Amino acid sequence: MPLAELLALLDHDPHCTRQQALALARQSGWSSTAGLQARVLAARALGRFDYPAAIREINGMLGPLRRSKLIRDWLELRDEAGGHCMVTGELEQAIQHWSACLELALEQHEADYAARALTGLGKSFWVLQDHASARHYHNRAVEFALPLLNRDILCAAYLCLTVDLLALGDLDTANCTLALLARPISLCRNRHWQAEYWLYRATVSAQDDAAQSNQQLDQAELIARELGFGWVLSQVAWQRFCNARDNVSAELHFAEAIRSAEAINSATLLERYTLKASEDAAARGDYPAALQHYKAFLHHFAHNHALQKLPRLSTAARRRLLQLEDRINLALQEQEYHNLRLTITRQGNEILNLAQAASTDPLTGLHNRRHLEKHFSELREHPRLPCSILILDADHFKQINDRFGHDLGDVVLTRLAELLRSTCRNHELIARYGGEEFVLLLPDTGGSAAQQVAERLRMAIEQYAWTELQSTLHVTASFGGACCEAPPFDGPALLRLADQALYRAKQQGRNRVEWAFAPTQRP
Repeated sequence: MPLAELLALLDHDPHCTRQQALALARQSGWSSTAGLQARVLAARALGRFDYPAAIREINGMLGPLRRSKLIRDWLELRDEAGGHCMVTGELEQAIQHWSACLELALEQHEADYAARALTGLGKSFWVLQDHASARHYHNRAVEFALPLLNRDILCAAYLCLTVDLLALGDLDTANCTLALLARPISLCRNRHWQAEYWLYRATVSAQDDAAQSNQQLDQAELIARELGFGWVLSQVAWQRFCNARDNVSAELHFAEAIRSAEAINSATLLERYTLKASEDAAARGDYPAALQHYKAFLHHFAHNHALQKLPRLSTAARRRLLQLEDRINLALQEQEYHNLRLTITRQGNEILNLAQAASTDPLTGLHNRRHLEKHFSELREHPRLPCSILILDADHFKQINDRFGHDLGDVVLTRLAELLRSTCRNHELIARYGGEEFVLLLPDTGGSAAQQVAERLRMAIEQYAWTELQSTLHVTASFGGACCEAPPFDGPALLRLADQALYRAKQQGRNRVEWAFAPTQRP
């Protein structure tokens, strides 16, 4: 099975993914690029069911990946190893992996892995109960993630930041963060994150509107039950306990929160629930219940902290993170500069496109009357004399529209435009002046040469295979022309002379070229 198909199976069947990835690695060559990439996938699959073994396997692969310059694969494994180490309680090693991932991501301008590493570092400080530092790193993760098109990375960073803000009691900022998260989380396919999102929305809403909070808890519970997501289900029940207005409902929700927390063996949730229940019971004067809950709290507290043995971050790890701060700032400044450059370029292109659209005839793609008149002003300032103007008009065009329809009439106009383009030189300006009239501006071209151009175009139009469009269709054009031999150049006046000549061509039978001479230019 190809590697891309195996990757799609990673979270659905990690055991099968690992077996097939290892088989692919052996087939491709253990140390070849394809073999190494297959081994990366095998290590990631192992991490779905055996954290310690995955950590050992990843540590053994980092060197070969770096030597083979498989940078993104190296970053992927560093990020995954950080997560595995944090789950197994090896916090110092987790921070080492994420710091290394961040360093190389900054060096290689891999903003997605920088965001993921910063998210991981923030989680590490959360475990250390340093929620302010956790917020700092998660804020940085959001800064890196915002310009990316990866919703998963952005959602992960925003959710972690929300948890930090709730822990710090900053409900207003948490609410703003959740508002920013609303659209990306709705488009994200990670249902676990959607359940968390509604839980946190409910937590914030509970401060002012218990009814709205309960509606949001319904959303969180619906998704969590579908997924069997016990961690969210427990906290949904706990928030319902906090929102309850009568003792009977409160007791039912409290019992459900405790049951759900016990089902997932979360001593941390049990510690939090029993302490809050003790405080609430004492506040309403129910001291026996307060004492009972407090004893339960002490039991969970002792059990939780005996297991947790809250680690301390080494001086070396803290120094390394401090040294990374300047590089993070520099990378964000570079990213901001790059995004600004992209914005300026995009706006410049939009302005250019708008300007082009404003000066282009949409049907034929030729310049329009506005562009021609602008060009007249430029030639007045910088004349290229002699300069001639030709104006042509499709003969009996109204009859063509009436007889064959406007769609065919439009095709005739586009074919005329193509004939003009193919016959004229690059520096000669061609414009659709209006309706079936076209204007050619021929700089550095005297009257005699311009008349030859007009005659050549007239013949090309007359001899074109119009019957391929419609068996009885025949198209001809009449031309009028004028030339400015000496300054000053007056484009509108010259165009009027050419228009007078066109009128004569129409009067004298059509399908001909007539020329207008200024009084000083008559032969």
